[in-house]
Amino acid sequence: MVAALVSTVAIAGPARATPAARDTASASAVAAAGTLSGVIASRGSGEPIAGVWLTLLGSGDAKLSAHAVADGAGAFTMDVRAGDYFLYLVDPNGEHETGFWGAPALVSVVPGEVTTIDPFMDRSTGSITGVVTDDVSGSPLAGAWAIALSAGGAPEAAAVTNSSGRFTMPDLRAGAHRITYLDPSAAHVS
Repeated sequence: MVAALVSTVAIAGPARATPAARDTASASAVAAAGTLSGVIASRGSGEPIAGVWLTLLGSGDAKLSAHAVADGAGAFTMDVRAGDYFLYLVDPNGEHETGFWGAPALVSVVPGEVTTIDPFMDRSTGSITGVVTDDVSGSPLAGAWAIALSAGGAPEAAAVTNSSGRFTMPDLRAGAHRITYLDPSAAHVS
């Protein structure tokens, strides 16, 4: 005689929250969140910077907490859990210095509120302006060439002087440059 043993096993599915419990959890999450917004601008000129990448890093653990891209007017908005953060900025166009805003500055997001900050970035480029003159008479030299060289001697930019001997070379990277002058008429020594 063969006897069969049958047992019943109950398999439990994942616990399900009641609608009231879900509403309470959602309300807690919303209350613990805040919003960070503002306009990113270039230091000095105050011009808004479009397309900047903004990242919030936790002040205690440097964990990525939120990110955004500034719109065409330099404006941004990030929803994030309330707390203290550091703001890291990147200009993908390379016209401004990448790095933390401030030294870095601590940004505190308050639960249920909009925290507004207006960070700025330092330009990574600048310009050189000068006047080329005859070293004997001091008269300005129109049509002379001013050439910017890197510290290693590589050409970076050039400009031609106007009727007052003045030149400007914009968009040079921050740092040391050597400026050399050339008179294309060969009337002056370079």
